[in-house]
Amino acid sequence: MSDDTVPASTAHASDFFAWSQDQARLLRRLPGLCPDLPHALDLENVAEEIEDLGRAELAALESQIRNIFVHLIKACSDPASRAIPHWRTEATIFHAELVQRFLPSMRRLIDLQQTWRLALRIAHAALREHGREIGADMPADCPFRLDELVAEDFDFDQAAARLAIQRNADRTS
Repeated sequence: MSDDTVPASTAHASDFFAWSQDQARLLRRLPGLCPDLPHALDLENVAEEIEDLGRAELAALESQIRNIFVHLIKACSDPASRAIPHWRTEATIFHAELVQRFLPSMRRLIDLQQTWRLALRIAHAALREHGREIGADMPADCPFRLDELVAEDFDFDQAAARLAIQRNADRTS
């Protein structure tokens, strides 16, 4: 955001993450601009707390993406599982949360590669509990773009099918 001309209430309503980061930045600048502030005003910690609220939103968003990935990986790794309808439903819920929480200012901070790698580890552990494996042909690099994941028309079955096609293509190359 970083536009001091946008009213804080408008910025807060339109992009909470950017607002929280901007408010923290402004609070940290305040002692230099207003040296007569009371010493009891703990601006550094107030700024950090506000910044942390924004980071918590980002962490929640990354959690939704990771959970979607975990369910896609499990569905692709165990396509005959009776749990697929459950995974589909959960991924749909995670996606709804993702769409609702996503803010454009978060885009540059989301590391899909790291999120994918974590999802692979989680899915591996979950499948292993049931005697299943991911398989060496699961892509090591994230096969999805953020725009696909936050699109309102994201479809779990289409994403799982695409992941399966990519696995088969990687197997034959």
